[in-house]
Parts: sequence; structure tokens; C-alpha cells
Amino acid sequence: MGKDTFAGMDTNRLVRIGDFVLSLVQTVAIIVALMFSVQGFKASQAQMSAETMIKFDDRLNSPTDRKIWIAIAHDRPILKENKGKFSTDDLDDFLGDLQTLADAYELKVIDLDTTCAEFSDQVYKTLKDPEIAAYLAKVRREDDMYFRGIEDLKDAFDKSQCSHPG
Repeated sequence: MGKDTFAGMDTNRLVRIGDFVLSLVQTVAIIVALMFSVQGFKASQAQMSAETMIKFDDRLNSPTDRKIWIAIAHDRPILKENKGKFSTDDLDDFLGDLQTLADAYELKVIDLDTTCAEFSDQVYKTLKDPEIAAYLAKVRREDDMYFRGIEDLKDAFDKSQCSHPG
């Protein structure tokens, strides 16, 4: 059909071989590009997770949150009604920051190992605190899901067996 052009092969066969080789090279190039893209995505995700953890650390170390945490850590009263220094709004803000942390983990914005290493102490001790437990029981009479994500985060810590003061 076609003229002999290369080692006795006709032009059509050479074109088909050339198309196959080109397709193979393109496929390999796409796979390599995809591998670099995945590596870049993982690096970007790790950087975003680290930046998010820093923001949570800043939030949980705000003046009021930090003082509430110190009261919890030293078994001191928290709410003014119990001879503590804080209003229910202050406690709600503190618990809200822990809830937001739990939400970020649930949405996979932050990873469990880093979250556990950085915040398990606050999560466990906050949930063990009798005054906070009583407060949560009281507010959950109106809304059973109130700050429930904090307990879900604790459960995730338990399942992963990350180190915590438990």
C-alpha cells in the first residue's frame, strides 16, 4: 500500500507506531505531572494545617480563654455564679473555640495527630471539669447538640490512641 520508508515498513504503520509512542509519552508526562501535583497539594495542605493550628493556638491563648484554661487546669471555679471570674458568655466563647477546633478536624482542615498533640490536654480536662460538665448538662436541656463536637473530638483522640493526659 504505502512505500517502503523504514526497514521495510510502510508509511501507515510508521504513523501508527509514532502515534502510539506519542500517546505513551503523553501518558507518562501526565502521570509525572500528577505525581508532582499531589506532592504539591500535600505540602500545601500541611502548610494550611500548620497555619490553622497556629490560629487555634492564638484563639485558645486569648486573654480570657487562657484564664479560663488556667482555672480548669488548677481546678478553680470558673463561672461567677460559682465564685469564679467568668460569665457564661466567656465560657461559651472558650467552648466555642474548642468546638471550632473540633469542626476543623471533622472537615479535615487539620489533622488528628497534630490536633491531639497540641490540644488534647484542653479537650480532656475541659470535659472532665465538674463545673463545665454541669454547665453543658444544663444548656443541653435546650439543645442536645450544644458543643457536642468537643466530645466527638475526644472520642477521635481515644480511637487513635494519641497521647493525652486522659
